[in-house]
Amino acid sequence: MNGNSMIPDLRNDDEYGVAALAPVAFPWAGIKYSSLTQEERESVMRRLKVFWSVIENDPKNTRDALYSQVGLYVRHCESKNIHPFDCGPEELIKYFDEQATRLHRNTLKQSFWAINTLFKSCSLVSPLEDALMVRAFKQICTHKAELREEIKQATPLKLEHLNRINDTWGDSPTKLVQRDLAILNVAYAGLLRASELLGLKVSDVDFKRCQIRIMFSKTDKSGFGKWVAMTTESMEYLKAYLQSIAMYADGEWTNCSPDDPVFLKFTPRWDKWVKSTTIKHRTLVDIYKKAFLLVAESYPKEHRVYSTHSPRVGATQDLWEAGVPITEIITAGRWSDSSMPTRYGQGHTVYESPLERLQKSRNGR
Repeated sequence: MNGNSMIPDLRNDDEYGVAALAPVAFPWAGIKYSSLTQEERESVMRRLKVFWSVIENDPKNTRDALYSQVGLYVRHCESKNIHPFDCGPEELIKYFDEQATRLHRNTLKQSFWAINTLFKSCSLVSPLEDALMVRAFKQICTHKAELREEIKQATPLKLEHLNRINDTWGDSPTKLVQRDLAILNVAYAGLLRASELLGLKVSDVDFKRCQIRIMFSKTDKSGFGKWVAMTTESMEYLKAYLQSIAMYADGEWTNCSPDDPVFLKFTPRWDKWVKSTTIKHRTLVDIYKKAFLLVAESYPKEHRVYSTHSPRVGATQDLWEAGVPITEIITAGRWSDSSMPTRYGQGHTVYESPLERLQKSRNGR
């Protein structure tokens, strides 16, 4: 990031899948930060540079959200000839009013978080914490909810769809397809997030106990890890893939080290794998898209292709439909509370209404 930019130069890199954002220059001389001295302004800019360097170590989704939402905000300020750090609650209310006409309320909340993070990371008082600003923003989101703006979740990859995909791809002789089948089955059986799947190492797989270890997750950053019970079928798909690339044979790991990734990068043209090199997030997205095309006709037309969260959502819905207690679902998905699995299970529960039970008992039925 150069001294005249609010956001850094971003590579248009397929490995990250982030569209490049051009640096936005401002005429710093002639624009005053509210009541800041020159020394204080220089301090803010130093912290801004540190901010962008620090978030490079954040999860990809966090980085993408910050780049995208801060970029939108900065371009808005440029169009109004306002310094981004000079915006007060009134200007920001107008900004969110404008964005509300085209952004989903979840994305608006993401924007609110990103701009607030920008101000606070630079040791500035954030206008988004002003009582008037907070109240107005809540009203904007409430109005969008009253208009029945739905919160969409990932298209569920359920067991019935997974079985059809397994039947279609199961006879393929290519090692690449065997890897993709292993990914889909392991992700479903373990209710894995993308980061958990991509983070799997050789030392995290225990075929004898039919378990995998999640060393680091969204809700567990302790570093101790958590062993997750898998299905026999999912581990068989994983074993078949590893045997096809000579990483596992006769019940033993071969040609690999404990720290090697489980799911390797391939060169599809030659069906060759790259030793010790894990697949990228974009590759995972492509795998789920291809899988969706095999079963697309079983979904309503408005459904989107599978995302990296689809196996997690689908498995959760299958557990709800099977009558599995919510406490077990929370444990299986490694959630900290019941809010997300309950949201995923809307319309998929099989529990009888308590009032139905009451009426039956009162009426002697």
